[in-house]
Amino acid sequence: TGVRFGGFGAANGKFGDGPREITVDGAGNVWGGDLANFRVQVFSPSGAFLFAEPNPPQPPPTGGFNGAMGVTLDAQGDVWALDRYNQRVEKFDPNGNFLMQFGKRGGGPDGMNYDRAIAYDPNDQTIYVADTDNQSVKKYDLSGNFICDLGVFGTGLGQFNEPQGIDVGSDGTVYVADSLNQRVQVLAPNSCTAVRTFGTKGTNPDGDFEFIRSVEVDPTDGSLWTADQTLGVVEHFTSAGQWLSSFGSSGSATDQFNQPSDIVLDGNYVLVSDTATNDIKIWTKQGQFVEAYGGFGTALGDFAGPYGMAFAPDGNLYVMEQQNDRIQILSVSLGGGVGAAAKLAFTQEP
Repeated sequence: TGVRFGGFGAANGKFGDGPREITVDGAGNVWGGDLANFRVQVFSPSGAFLFAEPNPPQPPPTGGFNGAMGVTLDAQGDVWALDRYNQRVEKFDPNGNFLMQFGKRGGGPDGMNYDRAIAYDPNDQTIYVADTDNQSVKKYDLSGNFICDLGVFGTGLGQFNEPQGIDVGSDGTVYVADSLNQRVQVLAPNSCTAVRTFGTKGTNPDGDFEFIRSVEVDPTDGSLWTADQTLGVVEHFTSAGQWLSSFGSSGSATDQFNQPSDIVLDGNYVLVSDTATNDIKIWTKQGQFVEAYGGFGTALGDFAGPYGMAFAPDGNLYVMEQQNDRIQILSVSLGGGVGAAAKLAFTQEP
């Protein structure tokens, strides 16, 4: 009919970044989902604004999760969580009490677009966020103030295609799992400047990647561990990117990976969250399978979509569960008595 209506903004008749879904009712009125403004807007057949619901808009309450994925802890033990579908970063104390949040749906310094990974840099006490669908890495201080960012869509140095993992070395060097570019991208310490990449597209677990989900710096020697979701393997590299070894295979057996997502390290052990099998799988660094901990459920010690993991300064392991919308805290005892035990979980309504 040649009718056009809308535009960017928060006023009536405008839409925030990323409007979703549209339908027409029996009277011909047009209903549109205004994602970023937390409302539905209704227009006449000619495009005239009629009303919005809810009015006023209702952003998600603080402290809740909706499909959260990444988690990290700072030197004080405070917990930083990526609330992916709510497009924000939330901060909690070690007991799960909400402290602050920042971020909103969209682009720019404080914009988030399905952010998936977060890492703490103890060198300058900052936070790095892999803002996945904005194809960027962003850096913030511990008050949520923007410092710098890097990235646009592409394959060149400093460009990304779905970055989904991030970690920081002891010297401040940043390692980014540039997932659909099948590589790890390396940023200079305390910066948003890319300096090199490593990894190639391929199906052999000898430095090849298909869909790299995470990268983790080994605190004992600075080497790197990666998890590839498609290949179902964990690979080990020097800090310079030279391949050392790999273990695992894709499958549904206890000692295989179905959807390996994140890695943490404890002494001689590699712990991997296997999201699709709802457990944490433990291997030695030499590639010997030890055990799978967890299983599907909502009780302590059970998981529903475990994804991001991080060790706290006190040695407890924090695990983000996408489907249970909570962070579960585990006491981990490895070595002579291998195993883990759930201590508590904290969550609020998303």
